[in-house]
Order: sequence, then structure tokens, then C-alpha cells
Amino acid sequence: MAMGDTLAQGLEANTNGRPFELDKIRSAKMISWSVLGFVPINFFSYRTIERVLPDRVPQSMARSAFKGIVAFLPATVINPIFFAYTAALEACLEARSKQQRVDTEQIRRTVERRYREDLVGVLQASAYTWLPVNIVNFCLMPPAYRIIVTSTVSTVWNGYLSLVNHKH
Repeated sequence: MAMGDTLAQGLEANTNGRPFELDKIRSAKMISWSVLGFVPINFFSYRTIERVLPDRVPQSMARSAFKGIVAFLPATVINPIFFAYTAALEACLEARSKQQRVDTEQIRRTVERRYREDLVGVLQASAYTWLPVNIVNFCLMPPAYRIIVTSTVSTVWNGYLSLVNHKH
């Protein structure tokens, strides 16, 4: 997440014609999402897939592709949680910096706006990204190397999420 967010911040700085300066608070928020949400949910889902649909030798391409499709399903839950988490975290940090109470109604409005404006696009991008990656990953990669593929693509994906989340 740190690498993806740093790439996103660099791209934003370059696009806006300003010098790059890492926003450490922004990066910390994005990293906290990765640590508290993205990694645990994916870790649990991959472990569950491996337990329910263990690798067999030889394994059919259809079974491997099915596992890749199943591995995509958590993204349909992760992405809405991401928007709710970041909206709540940002509202809490802002309220704390101003020594005010957290406005839960504001959080609800922000989450609704992000769902309305961004969620469908993020879910589509997620499907376009993760379905093929997961299918290839489960069809061609030995289990020990799947995490490398997932981590590499996650870096780019997390940069994309950071860009979407911080465009407002």
C-alpha cells in the first residue's frame, strides 16, 4: 500500500505540475487500511479457497479458473468497506485536529457520495483487473508464488484506489 500510494501521490504531483512531497498522513491512512482490512480479508479468503478447493495434481484448467473467479469475490466486499473505512477515518482525524466531535451524519453523507460516484467504477475496474489476474494466478502459478503475483498487482491496484479516494 505504501508503494501504491506513493506512486499515486507522485502521479498527482506530476499531473498538477507541482514538486512531489509525500503526504505522510495520507500514506499512513492508506497503509492502515491495508493492514486492518485488505490484507486480513484477502489472507482469510485465500486460505479458505485453498482449504475448500485444494490444489490437485493434475489440476484441470476449469477448476483453476473457478478458483480464480472465487478469489475475486472478496473484492465485492472489500471495495465498499474501503470507502466506508477511509471516510470514517478521515472524519475522525479531522474532528480530532479541530478538537470537535465526530459528525457521524457527515460520515454517512460522504460514504453515500463515494458509493454513488465511485463504487460502480471501482467494482468494474476491480473485475477487469482481478478476475484475469486471479485466473492466470491459479491456472499457471504454483501456490508458493501466488503471493508474489498478488502483491505486485496490489501495488498498482492500491495506487489506483488512492487516486480514486483522494480525487475529492
